[in-house]
Amino acid sequence: MGNANTTEYLPEIGRGKQLFLFATHGAAAESDYAKNAMDHAKSLSPDVDIAGVFSCSGEVNPKVLEKVKAKP
Repeated sequence: MGNANTTEYLPEIGRGKQLFLFATHGAAAESDYAKNAMDHAKSLSPDVDIAGVFSCSGEVNPKVLEKVKAKP
């Protein structure tokens, strides 16, 4: 699919296929943000068998962390 992003790719996966979803992000793995993102990814491929999921925190750009710390 070339340079397709996730929201374009997941709906193209055919019925009966198995899919394992994984994600890295700046939020805590058990946060509402991470859970909602994974639920959204699942909803984009309703006709596939979700074999499993893995979600973990990744590295966050230090500039982003500084901006977050500066907020009240």
